[in-house]
Amino acid sequence: MARKNTSHSYPVITAGDMSGSLTSAETNVSYTDNVGYHAVWTGTPTGTITVEATINGTDWDSLTLSPTISLTGAAGSTLISLNQIPYETVRLKYNRASSTGTLNVVVMTKTLGA
Repeated sequence: MARKNTSHSYPVITAGDMSGSLTSAETNVSYTDNVGYHAVWTGTPTGTITVEATINGTDWDSLTLSPTISLTGAAGSTLISLNQIPYETVRLKYNRASSTGTLNVVVMTKTLGA
């Protein structure tokens, strides 16, 4: 029978001040197949949420998320699922356009069983 190794979810942004752009703590996914982010925000922020990845630990590039995650001036939340990701490290970014709020983000990883 296949098994799944699951990490407990843990925060990567806690009470983030959305009056500016934010970058989460990095998550090493070298031995992980799937990653999930849960982002929850309050206030009236306007901007976008992106996920960046790196292979060498230095050069970061945005992954293509579909649909694009746009915050349009109201409180809300979103789940982001990254499956079969061939990178070393990932992180979440909030790119502020206007207004303010508070952002909390947790991450969870899963490895497919053998």
